[in-house]
Amino acid sequence: AFFTERLGAEHEATLGTWGSLASCMAAMGDAEGAMREEEAVLVAMTRTLGPTHESTLLARMNLAASYSNAGDHDQVQGVPGG
Repeated sequence: AFFTERLGAEHEATLGTWGSLASCMAAMGDAEGAMREEEAVLVAMTRTLGPTHESTLLARMNLAASYSNAGDHDQVQGVPGG
């Protein structure tokens, strides 16, 4: 809420924090929730920062890794920009 209130919902720092939250969710065992959040982060970063921005690429990599860790290798191939 801090970043969202002060910087806006689609500021790079806010989106990065959102991505970190998704990583924490995955580490705590909520893989499905983490992937849902990572998908939303990737969409927002692609829209606001562009598809080749380093933060967008990191978000894409995190989502692909989550799919791979879940054994969903078909989804890895379908990650936008991948």
